[in-house]
Amino acid sequence: MKKLIIAALFIVGLSAFAQEGKEMENKSDRPKMEKMSLEQRNQLMLKKMTLDLDLNVKQQEQMKPIIAERNNN
Repeated sequence: MKKLIIAALFIVGLSAFAQEGKEMENKSDRPKMEKMSLEQRNQLMLKKMTLDLDLNVKQQEQMKPIIAERNNN
């Protein structure tokens, strides 16, 4: 029983550590984004959306003004 409790605590500790590492990776990208111009951020967002949603050229053109409007506010 004692070994089971120790194993459970070990697993919980590892999962907490793993989640903390992911948060640190996301925070490290923040300064890079702040150095980008508005146009560069818009292009990056469009590229990410194109990859995630498999947008075609027509859909990309339709998304450009929407992304620009969203980032200007």
